[in-house]
Amino acid sequence: MVEKTGVLQVCVTCKRVPLPGQEVPDGPPDGQALFEALQDACAKRPDLDGQIAITPVECMNGCQLACTVAIRADNKYNFVIGKLDSSAEKIDDLLNFAQSFVDSENGLPPWRDRPVHIRKNTLVRLHPVSSQSIIQD
Repeated sequence: MVEKTGVLQVCVTCKRVPLPGQEVPDGPPDGQALFEALQDACAKRPDLDGQIAITPVECMNGCQLACTVAIRADNKYNFVIGKLDSSAEKIDDLLNFAQSFVDSENGLPPWRDRPVHIRKNTLVRLHPVSSQSIIQD
């Protein structure tokens, strides 16, 4: 098996903010459904086998733009993406972006090659950090 080269962190506590007049539905948080759907879809993608670890995390503080995920790897750009859900379209967009992320040398796939939802809902892009670049006292 290929060593995992990226981590996709999924906020499992995310709940989409209801529209005015709507109630929050009962049941598990939307983020938990997203996490489970990503795990299932990733298992069916041999191109991602061993390249992406999908991990649940507690609140990422992106509540107003839920559901929120982060994709990270050492020495690569890192991304936080919002307004996701467990629909097949969003899952495909996210996994396609994850594939281009791990395939790119620096984690920065060409902007035009990113799925439209990812381009329009990237909340943060953090610059690469290596253990050598951390300032020590």
